[in-house]
Amino acid sequence: MRPGPPGRTGVVTDTSGDRPATYQVLFGYRGAPIAGADDALIGTTEHGVLGKRWVYDGAHDPVVVAQLFALVAGKTEPQMQSTSDTPDPSVTARLDETGTTAELASFTATDGPDGTDIQVTAAPDGRRLTLHINRVLQPGQNADSQSLGHVTAPAPLPDGTTAPTAFIVVHAHP
Repeated sequence: MRPGPPGRTGVVTDTSGDRPATYQVLFGYRGAPIAGADDALIGTTEHGVLGKRWVYDGAHDPVVVAQLFALVAGKTEPQMQSTSDTPDPSVTARLDETGTTAELASFTATDGPDGTDIQVTAAPDGRRLTLHINRVLQPGQNADSQSLGHVTAPAPLPDGTTAPTAFIVVHAHP
């Protein structure tokens, strides 16, 4: 699942323990550092043509968060990982909040043991929502009944098949 440049979503399965653990990894790829985001910096890389690139935890990158919000609000399409400019029909996004725009005014991200809560404020209506990014994926897990929306995509199962899984769950911000 890829919300759109410059954000990426990857799924990584760790099989080193007693049971496989599957993680969602969001990242942003940038041509310059983000001021004040040193804690979210994953590292740097060198591109053969573009030069030095900065890689950030996408939940703390304003461009990536804006793309995630637009995806949830239905204003952008998820894209295939391996084919440019090609929609990914296996990814579904839904938001039950009518009147919410895809304009992100501000956000705050808080990391927890199993995910990241991103509190977003929409412009111009000021609507506040929480996007819970499931970092530890439970393949087959659906959004809870209290959610206002979600992003669901296939996640790998130990037998090599996939199951629809809630990657992002949207709630009203208290």
